[in-house]
Amino acid sequence: MNLATKTETWGNEDLSWLGSAHGLEMADSVTIDRTAALAVTAWATDGVVPAGAVLGKVTATGRYAPWVDAAVDGSGVAAGLLISPVMLGASGNPQGAIISHGQVIVAKLPASSGYAAGANADLPLVQFV
Repeated sequence: MNLATKTETWGNEDLSWLGSAHGLEMADSVTIDRTAALAVTAWATDGVVPAGAVLGKVTATGRYAPWVDAAVDGSGVAAGLLISPVMLGASGNPQGAIISHGQVIVAKLPASSGYAAGANADLPLVQFV
């Protein structure tokens, strides 16, 4: 049995991009494709998918990957924005929660969120302001 202390440091996450609490009660649980997430340089560098990241659902696996408008595997359709940061860890596919309904302040999204105006059409119940 290993009783050594393990310390993890998390910063204060800036959720000011959430324009309102509306939609948070309808969040969807998702499994994030760790390999696809690590392909995003900013996410791989610190091992965290940031809150506000735009994700799409990969049709073949049902897992969620970084949204890329031109992707043809299903992740080219924005499915929602990650509510809180998710640590990628050393293995496995982590869980998270996304919103596909509510209000988002675009100017306050993290630079590494992957947001582009093309996501607006895929998420008609999200008001991007």
